Parts: sequence; structure tokens; C-alpha cells
Amino acid sequence: FTLEQVGHKDRALVTTVRCKQQQTQKKVAHIVNCHLSGGAAPERRLRQVHDALDQIRKWTNALEQNYVKQKNGNRPSPKNIAKAEQALLDYQNAGFIVCGDFNSDGNTAVRKLLVEGSVDPDWHEPQYPDLRLSSKQRKQPFGSFIDA
Repeated sequence: FTLEQVGHKDRALVTTVRCKQQQTQKKVAHIVNCHLSGGAAPERRLRQVHDALDQIRKWTNALEQNYVKQKNGNRPSPKNIAKAEQALLDYQNAGFIVCGDFNSDGNTAVRKLLVEGSVDPDWHEPQYPDLRLSSKQRKQPFGSFIDA
């Protein structure tokens, strides 16, 4: 594997790697390795995972902006356009791994964000029914993760 991107977030390491194969199509994987805050801090755990996934969204958006820039430039190069488009597609079709110590189990905001894609501001964890987790909806654009 080659390391393409790395981001250090609050108790999370976010990386994107590309498989080095002899084939022309080289697969990409986004990996979030975290050790989330323990104790009575579900709002911080939610923010930690959300921010880690948001970093990958930002990397993908930057590739999309580059593709548009290449396509709409003054002197567009078919080679550069194709390269930018392939880079964007690789990130959009990448595999995901979110792993580590979540310091929680059961029906949590982190699980809800990953499996269902969003957490509304009025949702509460059963363990902390009086604790507000966020003032706004937290969502991630990567679809439903499988809870292993």
C-alpha cells in the first residue's frame, strides 16, 4: 500500500491508502482508526467520529474541485481531465474501515451515525437521556456502515 492522505483528528487517525498492484486499476481504502473518549462523553465521541469522516469528505471534495478545474480550464488537457476524473472516482468508490476503541456499546450516537447515516439533535443515548449530543444534525455521506 501507498499512503495518499493522512489526517490527525481528536483521538482519531484518518488515512487513505492505495493498493500497489501490477494491475492498471489500483484500489483505494479510507481508514479511520480511533480511540474515542471514555466515560460520560457521548457528545465528544460523536464529534470525534463525525470529524474523522468529514476529513475524508473534504479530501474527496478537493478532488472534485480539481476535476472541475481541469475540465473547465482555459486550455483543458484530455490527459489531465482523465487523471483528475479517475482520482475522484477512486475516492468515491473506495472501501472504508472505521475501527478502534469506541469506548461504548449498544445504541449509541456513534453507532447511529455509522449505521444509519445521521443523528438528529433531539436524539439521546439511552444511557444519557438528559444529555444533548449536538445542537445540529450530524450526518455522514458515505452510506450505511456494517456493524461488525
